[in-house]
Amino acid sequence: MNKETIEALTFMKKDPNLVTKVAILCLCSFIPIFGWAPALGYSVMVFRNYIEGKEPANILPQWDDLGSYFFKGISLFAGMLMWIVALVFAGGLLAFFIGGIELITKSFTGGFINFFVAIISGAIINGLIFSVLGVVFSFYAQTLEVRTCFQISYVFQRLVGLGKDYIILCLTLGALIGFLNALSASFMSILFYLTFPAFSICWVMLAYGVAALTKREFKPVLTDPEDIHMDRAEIEAAHAETDALISGDEYGNDAPGPRKASSLAGRRQSTSLTWSTDSDEAE
Repeated sequence: MNKETIEALTFMKKDPNLVTKVAILCLCSFIPIFGWAPALGYSVMVFRNYIEGKEPANILPQWDDLGSYFFKGISLFAGMLMWIVALVFAGGLLAFFIGGIELITKSFTGGFINFFVAIISGAIINGLIFSVLGVVFSFYAQTLEVRTCFQISYVFQRLVGLGKDYIILCLTLGALIGFLNALSASFMSILFYLTFPAFSICWVMLAYGVAALTKREFKPVLTDPEDIHMDRAEIEAAHAETDALISGDEYGNDAPGPRKASSLAGRRQSTSLTWSTDSDEAE
């Protein structure tokens, strides 16, 4: 298991208020109909905190702005809806195929082997969902703009760029959800309700993992849609600030300097996605 996957699975223990924050996250998951929204919005802040380099104690955000988390969650869901529909169709076909295998194994080997087949199938199906939606999530979390979720070519480019480490992370989280589903289906149906908070926790872990891998591979720049309300002078000043920060002049020639949301605002008029690369810094 790679470093990023291990960190994603264990990073929460760094927070001294872990129990309280996770308890609130789990309680929100039981809210009828919209229980997923605060968890998605909360995950956005986990992603942005990591990219900004927050201290370990602040990796899990405070639950001090539930309305903002809810709004971000709804916005993110709107951006992911197209992908969810496609994944439901693909996942349905995959589940139909795997379901046939489960019936065959149950006929010849009994329920115990079928339990492990269910875990493996859950890992594959949920891993597929996590892998695609995790990348879509990263674009929204980076820009806080729904439209960035619909740029299909960029999504697949980043999915490929994140590589096998990202796939391992998604399969691991998918296996955790698959284990709970298999356990509830085979032994204790009441455990099905635990999948709601478990999914929320796994999504927070995914947010941390995809943030770590995205930062490693793409050096993303956080932006904010409020920054686009600037006049021409402010945009030109932002361009100059960005050039100085990327070249490292403000902190020495060898230092890349921090990335700021406002510094990239003007550039987003010509492109909705922004990240820097090593070649950009070399220039």
